[in-house]
Amino acid sequence: MKTRTIALLILLFVFSLEALAFLRLSWTLNTDHTIGYRVYGGILSNGLDWVVDVGNTNLMVLTNLPPGTNYFHVTAYDALGLESMPSLPAFWTNIQPAAPKLHLPAMSQ
Repeated sequence: MKTRTIALLILLFVFSLEALAFLRLSWTLNTDHTIGYRVYGGILSNGLDWVVDVGNTNLMVLTNLPPGTNYFHVTAYDALGLESMPSLPAFWTNIQPAAPKLHLPAMSQ
């Protein structure tokens, strides 16, 4: 299996009212003997907090990301289980909006 760098593109992010975010990751499919992809992520730039085998697709949607900066990279693998070098890391900072403040008028006595 040739070693390839997979370009990881962050396409879309949205904040919900509950300050929970979702993030859509997408990358270019390899044209060689790749049968699947693994997405690695974490709060450190090495992205080793978790890994998900997404199969032979170039899309993953993540939800409930922790606040702060999250890093991601993708690897491809072949039928023998040989894994490519990881893509360059992509990162996204989950900034949770401040809680709304309620201001009530002072009551006169």
